[in-house]
Amino acid sequence: MRIEIADLNDIPRMREAWNELVLKMEYPSFFMTWEWITMWMEFFGHDYKISIYLGYENDKLSVI
Repeated sequence: MRIEIADLNDIPRMREAWNELVLKMEYPSFFMTWEWITMWMEFFGHDYKISIYLGYENDKLSVI
């Protein structure tokens, strides 16, 4: 498995892969969806240093 820290400028292009991964979770949560995370970042993210870690298995986004 390869782990990377996401460039926050790349997050907008990850919508489909991100939500696909959320749906594969044992207990999917609306609060983990791309829509929720990006909206939170837009309104509150400027107050925090945000790091998003991405795990890739065979070049496909995967659960870490």
